Amino acid sequence: MDLIEEAFLDIHQGSFALFSIQIGKKRHPEDLAYYFKRYKDFHPVEKALLNAAQGKICDAAAGPGRIALYLQGKNHKVVCLDASLVMKLIGRERGCRHYETEDLLKEKEETPCFDTVTFFGNSLGFCRNAGDVAFVLKRLSRKLFPGGVLLLSVTNPLLFGLNRSRQLSFLQHYKGRTQKGAWFFATPALIRESLPDEMEEEALFYEKGLYGFLMRKKR
Repeated sequence: MDLIEEAFLDIHQGSFALFSIQIGKKRHPEDLAYYFKRYKDFHPVEKALLNAAQGKICDAAAGPGRIALYLQGKNHKVVCLDASLVMKLIGRERGCRHYETEDLLKEKEETPCFDTVTFFGNSLGFCRNAGDVAFVLKRLSRKLFPGGVLLLSVTNPLLFGLNRSRQLSFLQHYKGRTQKGAWFFATPALIRESLPDEMEEEALFYEKGLYGFLMRKKR
């Protein structure tokens, strides 16, 4: 279990200490409790995107399941995906009905079976480079029926002083321990360049440092 998984598990179990990210010499506290919030506390861009959710939904990189739990409450069938067994444990204990482990950076045969894919929380961050971004977007598009929508949120790289897409290394600090980490920040331009041919951008939202893409699979 890595430090961020341990922190998420602690939040779930009700005993959480300060988690921080160190970039250079400066530490930044991270509000990991946000990933357990209810809809009323979601970011405005996430709320705007969720208005387009329809039919059977795949919540990719679902984490503790905040998006899935909201959508289940709207009577959608939701399948959660995450590479982390810890996140799966938390999500299922919180009430996510269908939760599977899946690494989106690995090749997998896909059969379209969803009307919507949600991919929130700057989840492209686990990519290592532009090639990974294109690979993941292709994987997600293959999950969609023709006419289905991909709802994607990404953090503005400028918030971290980045004027281009790249991976940013950092140190994670939790309970007196330190662990190396890295997060990829993708610009809107890279995301557009990386879209597979069968997907097209339908709407773009931006507020408070977060971009939201609504993309639709061609019929």
